[in-house]
Amino acid sequence: MKNTVVFGGTKGIGLAIAQRMTAHGQVLVAGRSAPAVAGAYRYAVCDVRDPRQVRQVLDNACQQFATVDLVVNSAGYGHCLALDEISDEAWVEMNRVTVDGNFFIAKHGYEVFKRQKSGHFIIIGSMASGGGWRMEIGYGTLKGAQAKFAMHLNDQFIWDRNHDVGDFHCHVVCPGSVSTDFWKAIPQRTVSAEESLVPDDIARATEVLFQHPTWGWQELAEHAKRPHQLIAALPPFTAQPYIIRISHDAHP
Repeated sequence: MKNTVVFGGTKGIGLAIAQRMTAHGQVLVAGRSAPAVAGAYRYAVCDVRDPRQVRQVLDNACQQFATVDLVVNSAGYGHCLALDEISDEAWVEMNRVTVDGNFFIAKHGYEVFKRQKSGHFIIIGSMASGGGWRMEIGYGTLKGAQAKFAMHLNDQFIWDRNHDVGDFHCHVVCPGSVSTDFWKAIPQRTVSAEESLVPDDIARATEVLFQHPTWGWQELAEHAKRPHQLIAALPPFTAQPYIIRISHDAHP
């Protein structure tokens, strides 16, 4: 039995990950709203902007499960706007969810991992983290911060493995366009269904990486790529094989 906590797990990509991970053990989904679809998982209310709520979710998971083997951050909030279109308030809100929330989840997840001497942290990032499109100056910058954070976290985990602290691993799965309700909040950008993945594409990649924690993008592409997918390194993070681009092969 391998147990999972998915933050931002009540809809979209996070929910698809939760649905897949129920095949491996118990799953707790955490979010600000109840799950969009009922399933074989538990639910906890959580606002990732609040470190006390993040810690409480993980503490409750430890009480309910024998171990917490996988922690996923799929919490997301963003705008597709140019610099002069982003309000100060929107920037602060994106930062709190994307950067602060990611830090709180990783920090308190790491506390759990150290107690049990094992664990895997997967961030659902974005191809925007590696791009330079003017309309993603806010969202892309902050998703890029998640990837940079993972570089430091990966180095910490390597040190931990070498010093017998624990067997810890991390990945960042960076999707291109995915058909979810995320886009309803971004009317400035239209998304073609023919160029988009579905949430289960990202969920399956997450599941496979959890099953093979030492894999990078090359192994994932070789052994688990679906016919319509492009799995590759994500510039400028090409030296980090655990930061993985996954998109529809028609995605520009």
